[in-house]
Amino acid sequence: MFYQNWLFGVLLALAILLHLIHDTTDKNFDGVPWLWPFNKNSYKLRRTGWETKTRQMLAREAEKKKERSTSQILRDNKT
Repeated sequence: MFYQNWLFGVLLALAILLHLIHDTTDKNFDGVPWLWPFNKNSYKLRRTGWETKTRQMLAREAEKKKERSTSQILRDNKT
């Protein structure tokens, strides 16, 4: 499909890149492993700078987190 229409490939690559950038800055997401497969740490951009989390840190945080409804997540994003 990419060989027939190069514009489709460019738009798809741009959409994927923008999605990863959004996940890097999203408050409710743990970041993106930008250096995978060389490094499995997740990187997240915050106002104070870059935050790096290892797989072990993410697993401990997941155990502590309680389930939230969609409305609670939307309220958390407004702050």
